[in-house]
Formats: sequence, structure tokens, C-alpha cells
Amino acid sequence: MGTLIKSYGVTAIVIAVVLSACGPSSPKKMSRFEIYRNKRYNFEFPYPAEWIADTEPANRDGQAFSEPKNPDIQIRGWASNRQQEDKQAKQYPAKETEPLKQNFSTQQGTAGNLKVEIGTEISSITLTLKTADIQYNWRAQTPNQRFSEYYPLFYRLAGQYKINPQP
Repeated sequence: MGTLIKSYGVTAIVIAVVLSACGPSSPKKMSRFEIYRNKRYNFEFPYPAEWIADTEPANRDGQAFSEPKNPDIQIRGWASNRQQEDKQAKQYPAKETEPLKQNFSTQQGTAGNLKVEIGTEISSITLTLKTADIQYNWRAQTPNQRFSEYYPLFYRLAGQYKINPQP
């Protein structure tokens, strides 16, 4: 009887380990990262190595990555030419663009704006950096109930966003 109880105990532990591996990914378990490099706008940012890249847009302005078990958990980075935006603003004068309020600095030393939005379904953290010609954007999002779990990871990754010198 004692051997039978020990055998069930080991089986229960094995089942618990297998089931925990099948659950949602935890950002605390993420230890391997890849670097996405955008050749068009010369920026880069890390993302979890096991995340899946979305199809790159035809204009090559950026890339999105999603958590394989929950595609609502995403990181994306993109950029746009500010001169084109300025032309549009002049064409439609009612559209005012306010100056960027700098409240964050990347590890590279680039100042920008970090904004957290807590929504009813999706919550996000968005980093915006501007140079004379280009606006750089990075955004991470999760379903609202998982945001507090992912926020430390997202904040750390936002700090690692890097703008490389133009060739």
C-alpha cells in the first residue's frame, strides 16, 4: 500500500508539472530575447525569442510580435517620416499636433514619452521618440487582467529601444 501511495504522489507531481507547462506563459519565465532591427528607419528593440512575428507590412515601417499562446499579448515597433506628417498637418490646419512631453529616457539616453493606458479590455504601454525627421513608436499590450503581470517586462524592453545612426 505504501508503494501505491508513493506512486500516486509522483504521478500527481508529474501531472502538475505538465499542466503548469500548458498554462499561459509568464513573463517571469522569459529569459531569451531576440533583437528586431528595422533597416528602413534604423531602429531596434528586443522581444521574447519564442514570440511569433506577424507579417511585415509592405512599407517596411516596423514589425509586431505576439505571444504564441495568447496573440492578444503583443509588442510592436514602427516609425514614420515626420516631414510627411507635417505636410498633412499644413494641408489640414484643424489638426493640431502637440509637442512631445518627455517623461522617459531609454538606456541609449534618448528622451521620449512613455504612456500607459488602462482600457476596459486591453491595456498598453506606448513609447514615442522623435528626431528631426522621424517619429519612432513602440507599443506593448495585453488583455487588461494580465497587464500588471507583463508591465515590468514591457517597461524594461521599452528602455532597451534603440535608434541607430542613419547610414
